[in-house]
Amino acid sequence: MISTDINIVLPEITLAVFSMAALMIAVYGGKDRLAGLMFWATSGIMGLLGLWLAFLEPGSSSAFNGSFINDGYARFAKVVILFGAAAMLLLSQDYLEKNKLLKFEFPIFNCFGNARYDVNGICWRFDGIVYGIRVTI
Repeated sequence: MISTDINIVLPEITLAVFSMAALMIAVYGGKDRLAGLMFWATSGIMGLLGLWLAFLEPGSSSAFNGSFINDGYARFAKVVILFGAAAMLLLSQDYLEKNKLLKFEFPIFNCFGNARYDVNGICWRFDGIVYGIRVTI
């Protein structure tokens, strides 16, 4: 039962583990020297996870006794969130470089936030997405 639940939430777990690993690598490996690499790596992982979710087999599944529902709407919301965040990172990198605001933390914390919004969009459906939109405005 727990392995089935973990398989359903594996994209979110992957994003959270990547975020933690990227934070550790950047902090101990060179901080702002790795900012450009972190932007591209974070955008790439979010794009790959979006593609993974987009091409999952159709149907509905739930995990953790129904508190996590993975159906077509939830997958669509997650794909939009991930592709939008990846595009935002890539579009903002040049601006941040020009204004000397490029820091390694920005893409990593964005990745942490997207992992949270992916889960919110599924657990509470519309309320979670609306809350996510309100917080980002």
